[in-house]
Amino acid sequence: MLDATPRPLRTADTVLHRPSGETWVLAYVDHPTGYVCPMGWPFCEAALADCEPVKRADDNAYLDAVADLAVSGAQSAQKATRIAAAEIGGAR
Repeated sequence: MLDATPRPLRTADTVLHRPSGETWVLAYVDHPTGYVCPMGWPFCEAALADCEPVKRADDNAYLDAVADLAVSGAQSAQKATRIAAAEIGGAR
């Protein structure tokens, strides 16, 4: 039987940001603060509550996105990799 509860949003997931009507691929999701950051420019953060999941990335896409962010120099990169390290380390 499949678990009916979807996993929390994370890097590389796609969401609809309801206030703007834009579809975003996420650079990171900071669950404790309730904010997300989309990939791309300009840097911004938005309320997680304003985002509706569209597509959840598989584990390979997640790890690829984290690796790409880590070497990108993007403003969101440091926070994205710190969050991912906590997620991956906490999964053990």
